Amino acid sequence: MIRQYVVSGSEIRRKRLHDLAAAAGLATTDYSARVVHGDPSLQIIAMEQEYDCDLIVVGKHGLHIAEELLLGSVTRHVLAESQCDLLVICDPRQAPDESP
Repeated sequence: MIRQYVVSGSEIRRKRLHDLAAAAGLATTDYSARVVHGDPSLQIIAMEQEYDCDLIVVGKHGLHIAEELLLGSVTRHVLAESQCDLLVICDPRQAPDESP
């Protein structure tokens, strides 16, 4: 039963990736999509090494980025373990309001 949920979830996520790429105007030959199971930070580092990446782009939502970096997180682990540059994109709709 668990295996069935993992497979079903992977199919849904793969479709979402393809839909996002299509919305961005990318042809299927312009990108590759992989859905992997496991600890996100470990999987990101493994893919960085497999593809010999120069840049990792991580999307953030939820806590403000400064708070998230000070607390433990996938972003913090990737920052500590990666051998390449890291670009963190924050979703402004989710960040708390900041007063000057």
